[in-house]
Amino acid sequence: MSEYATYQPQRPAGERFGNDVIRPARLADAEAITALTCARHALDPAVVRPRIDTELLALDGSEAGCVFVAEIGHHLAGFARARRLRHGPDGVPAVLPEGWYLTGVIVDPAWRRRGLGSALTTARLAWLRRRSDVVHYVANRANGASIRLHEGLGFREIARGFSYPRAELSPEASVAYELMLP
Repeated sequence: MSEYATYQPQRPAGERFGNDVIRPARLADAEAITALTCARHALDPAVVRPRIDTELLALDGSEAGCVFVAEIGHHLAGFARARRLRHGPDGVPAVLPEGWYLTGVIVDPAWRRRGLGSALTTARLAWLRRRSDVVHYVANRANGASIRLHEGLGFREIARGFSYPRAELSPEASVAYELMLP
């Protein structure tokens, strides 16, 4: 799986799915989330799995963030996160606002072009509407699929050209967006 979904707007879409397949993640989803993460970023599951377990346990019932999954039948087809980020080494760069951020969406390549990325993002935005009036998103400018998805939901660009080491973004690659929540 490549680092980013290939942006193929002309590719025929498969059967469409919406919010009916989206639910909050559970600890039992950690293995599938780990597999998707490792496939996407070419990482070692032995390193990633403990982080996923820790994240899911920490978020269970907390207001620190959320993880939603797309489950079709008994297959976890994708997941997405949102977190409250502050400035600092594990947070957002000082040039960006502190606050709520959509921090990633991964959809299994076999299930792309079916509305899952949009449904996962819509679920996170609904969760965030009860917590904030604005949400942010940071992307690599090469990630056209993600950028088009978020622009289609109303996100507008607020910054580019910043360094974000934690997200492995160089000034040439970085772009940030925000969405005012109704």
